[in-house]
Amino acid sequence: MLPALLAPARADESVRFLPDEALIACRAIMPACFTKAGWAELCEANPEVRLAHPVACRLAGEEP
Repeated sequence: MLPALLAPARADESVRFLPDEALIACRAIMPACFTKAGWAELCEANPEVRLAHPVACRLAGEEP
């Protein structure tokens, strides 16, 4: 079911993450529904997410 929820990110899209103090209000598997740290963990744990969102995964893994 997870692959059906993933939409590939385009390199020209602006990647946004929730602020660290945000309350998560959505259930989509998209960077805007996660904090940067949470997205980095998801990317590390799930190769399908890395394939679908390579730019967001790279940005999430960068130091602040």
